[in-house]
Amino acid sequence: WFLQIPLVAINSLIYCIIIYNMAGLVSGGFGLFYGVMVLTSWTGLFICQLIASVSPTSQSAISGFPVALFFTITFAGYIIFLPSFPAWLSTWAPYISFMRFSFQALVNNEFSNNSNLPLGQEYINMLGFDDYTAEQCAPVPIIFALFFATALLIALKYINFEER
Repeated sequence: WFLQIPLVAINSLIYCIIIYNMAGLVSGGFGLFYGVMVLTSWTGLFICQLIASVSPTSQSAISGFPVALFFTITFAGYIIFLPSFPAWLSTWAPYISFMRFSFQALVNNEFSNNSNLPLGQEYINMLGFDDYTAEQCAPVPIIFALFFATALLIALKYINFEER
């Protein structure tokens, strides 16, 4: 899986160059945009490989992936804005979704201090992303990536589904 890391970085670079210019995102924020996208891609890669490594069959791995994806997307603020979560859920769920911090970093990178978006700060508040800045959120996916990469290496070393 070490060989996939540079491939993901190159693919992300091509994707980010196209999307950043095509969407007309604010100039000067490409480095953060690319960094967050690469870290998010690596974390997703590690989660997929972890699910595959702890699953006894390919069918169970394929069944487990949508559960993990649904969990990370739901609690990231894509589907339901963070302020709309019930109190018992909002205290823990958004903090264990790696996509939440990536999404929040990208939103804050684009909407904060953008003269083309006079209501940018209101959008940030509406999404519930006013608690951390883009610079504070950007390194958080590193922690998630390291956690899932470590869990993957442990699973690869100690879980063996072959019958002897």
